[in-house]
Amino acid sequence: MKRILLIVFSLSIIHCCTYRELLSSFQSQLVRQRELISEIQSRVQVSSFSCSGGDISIVLGDGQTYHLSGDFTPVLSIIDNCWAINGGRTTIVVDYLNDLSPRTPVLTISDDNTWLLDGVDSGIKAKKTHNHQQSDISYIIYRGKTITIVYADGSFNDLSIILDPNLIVPDYFISQLCQKEDYANAAILEAGKDQASFVFFTDAHWGQNSQHSPALIQHILDNTSVRKVLFGGDVITTKTSTVQEAIEIGESFKKSFSFLGNKLYCLYGNHDNNSDEQPNNVDLHLTEQQVYSYLQSQMDDVYYGDYYNYYFDDTVSKTRYICLDTGRLYYSQFRDASIRTAQFLIETLDSVPSGWHIIMASHIWCGLQNEDGEKKCVVSSYVKPIIAVLDDYNSRTSGVFKYLNESVYYDFSGGKGTIEFCIGGHNHRDGVVISEGMIPIVILTTDSWQTINGEIAKSGSISEQAVSIVIADYHNHKLSIFRVGRGEDISFAL
Repeated sequence: MKRILLIVFSLSIIHCCTYRELLSSFQSQLVRQRELISEIQSRVQVSSFSCSGGDISIVLGDGQTYHLSGDFTPVLSIIDNCWAINGGRTTIVVDYLNDLSPRTPVLTISDDNTWLLDGVDSGIKAKKTHNHQQSDISYIIYRGKTITIVYADGSFNDLSIILDPNLIVPDYFISQLCQKEDYANAAILEAGKDQASFVFFTDAHWGQNSQHSPALIQHILDNTSVRKVLFGGDVITTKTSTVQEAIEIGESFKKSFSFLGNKLYCLYGNHDNNSDEQPNNVDLHLTEQQVYSYLQSQMDDVYYGDYYNYYFDDTVSKTRYICLDTGRLYYSQFRDASIRTAQFLIETLDSVPSGWHIIMASHIWCGLQNEDGEKKCVVSSYVKPIIAVLDDYNSRTSGVFKYLNESVYYDFSGGKGTIEFCIGGHNHRDGVVISEGMIPIVILTTDSWQTINGEIAKSGSISEQAVSIVIADYHNHKLSIFRVGRGEDISFAL
């Protein structure tokens, strides 16, 4: 009798220990979940995710690693268009949304301790015995380069897996970056469908650049609905000594932004053929094909004019982006190109569909002028004839483009669109100039660490870069520019 009682008592101890171990394990996993949630709420990027043998490993961009158990935090993945739970395939077909991302299912546990997806029995046993809904993280969806953290209340976070270490955002940018993304998302929501948005950066001078702008732009695209990126020109560092050095800088820029594919639209800058400050040293100049190779070869949906003049359309926002090489007007040896630029602009404006919006982009719109000891942006004298064409378009008048001894006549009385604003760089500072016809000309500062007045960005601070999120709100007639990095936000009425 004593022996039997001893056995029963021993079994009770074993059961008690097992329960305590489970409880301790669950509490430990819950702590790790909450630590992870605290990190990802600040949208720290994920550099690695793996799920093997029931163990989950999540490595954040700063190297912090979190280990979770698939028993407590199950992982859903997709195999042959069916859901899989912790690697075990089910016969439950994935339901996709319009944007081709999978609809987030509801994961629960049945009375028979099997996983249910939207109430449908998966046939896969749940290994844990505690209530699934006690976890702060209900489960994780893993699909290629994205993981979705689904919380117990049904809310979720999408996180991108960034395998390229060069696309990991430095910690000192995170707070400001997330704040500006929130501002941009709010502005886009306020504007509704009647808006156009893009990321703009300019004057990168890639040899004098901390080169964090690719990571910042990747993060913006991951955390907002912005999809286009416009570069304002000047990849090449000032007056490089050899053609090979210039080409290497250009190729480095191209490689660093290759993740954007055809989402990157580039303007031609005055430094980009390595002729600036050495116009007569033609042996050091890059050919147009060499410049095109590193600067614009990725653009497969644009309509070209001569040289670097082109446009592209966004049919959703009814916006035509007209990108000009106004810098060519500066050099007398390119006189024919100046007329082609004007002819291209006039023909492109004439073909804008009814009710569309127009955004004008060029590397050079303005120069600098001393006013009371301060350098301010003013429209460059040789660009004024182009600005006059834009003003005449909005006022629906006829006129003539004059440059040197040649002229191009036009009549915009039948114009159908509206030029909303011009945007560019070149001056290495921020500024807004209003044309005589009341078109805003927005000049944004350099993305490089070297400013035009000799100031140098502080290493390890947000002053290293200058990337802008541009929201043109046509419904509320407002332009909002949110700056990530050095500089201030800009906002004004359209």
